[in-house]
Amino acid sequence: MTSNVVIRGSVLLFIFLALNNKDSYAQRIIPIEFPKYNISIETSFSIGDTVLENYSHDEYFKFVFFDLKGKCYCERYINKKLCEKGYYENSLDTLKKYISKAYAHGWSSKIFVLKFFEPLKNGEWITYKNGTTKKELYVMGVLADKLVRN
Repeated sequence: MTSNVVIRGSVLLFIFLALNNKDSYAQRIIPIEFPKYNISIETSFSIGDTVLENYSHDEYFKFVFFDLKGKCYCERYINKKLCEKGYYENSLDTLKKYISKAYAHGWSSKIFVLKFFEPLKNGEWITYKNGTTKKELYVMGVLADKLVRN
């Protein structure tokens, strides 16, 4: 009788762990998008890794992610000079958009729903341009001076 209980408990534990791993795997494959810069990053990195994203031959981004939903520190470089830096906070929810993919033969395509995360600027962002420094404060994607106050 006790071995039967142990087996049932082991099966329940296995199911619980499998479901949790499925959720973390599903979260891992959801891309993180930064639409202002037209950047999409697949979440194949580990938390704390520095991710370099080349935007063009003279512009690149350096991200350090704190989780797989988009919370990160970001630096933007143009001609190897730091021109912008700040933090992103996780978006409020997973977003979705429709995308069209053509089949290899090229005669037809299919519409897919793509889930993605879109982080929000949060905290102080500093921009360096022509020897000047500009500081802006964001609260969950909104400039602090644009917030409506009661």
